[in-house]
Amino acid sequence: MSAKNHYVYIAKKAATFSLLATFMLPGNTFATTTPVRTSRTFCSNLEAYVGKLDRRFGEKENQFETKKLEQSKKLAEREADRNNTLEKNRAKWSEKRDEQFQKLAAKATTEAQKKAVEDFKLAIDTAVTVRQKSVDASVATFRTGLETAMNQRKASMEQAFTVLKNESDTAIAKAKADCAAGVDEKMVKETLLSTLKVARAKLVTTIKDSTTNMQQTVRTLTETKKKEVEQAKNTFKTSYDTALSTLKSAFNS
Repeated sequence: MSAKNHYVYIAKKAATFSLLATFMLPGNTFATTTPVRTSRTFCSNLEAYVGKLDRRFGEKENQFETKKLEQSKKLAEREADRNNTLEKNRAKWSEKRDEQFQKLAAKATTEAQKKAVEDFKLAIDTAVTVRQKSVDASVATFRTGLETAMNQRKASMEQAFTVLKNESDTAIAKAKADCAAGVDEKMVKETLLSTLKVARAKLVTTIKDSTTNMQQTVRTLTETKKKEVEQAKNTFKTSYDTALSTLKSAFNS
């Protein structure tokens, strides 16, 4: 996988918390669940409804935590794979450069040419080191920015999850109190479901806003990294062309 595709993958994974998004689905408990239709009244059936709601919420919360751990593990594994691939490629390129330097040294017959080859090797080695450091710094900045954005998004999702749970608990407590006070059951039911719907809508909005912000952050980080890597390549090319021109002059004089 190329570096570009690697980060596109990360961006997509970081921008998608499908677990939380399940609250948006029509079949979700928070979306459409109503008390089981039995001969009992709404208030007498409220405890059964609350129990089912709590179980589903606990399941989603556990799935959310599991999903976070899985995503973190996959990200770490892909980062390790990328680092290993980069190191292997750099070692291979270094070996090829050494072979070219040896061929040049074999062609040098005068002291001036031999010195020119040594100067050329030093110039290229220096240029390669500068390029690698620039690229590494750019990638490190990208990773740090991405990690920060991901952590912020996770915190935002966790907070939204907590708010949903707290508001749901408050709505249920009110429904129980209203039932105990003899409030019309139809009104109790409508109030409870309406409150849960509003609470769920807040979570949906947080998901959408957080996803949009995350995607924009990744685009900005990616574009910045791309420009910096391109600049490092251009700087290397300029240094290489200058060193090569000097070498040619030594061999043609």
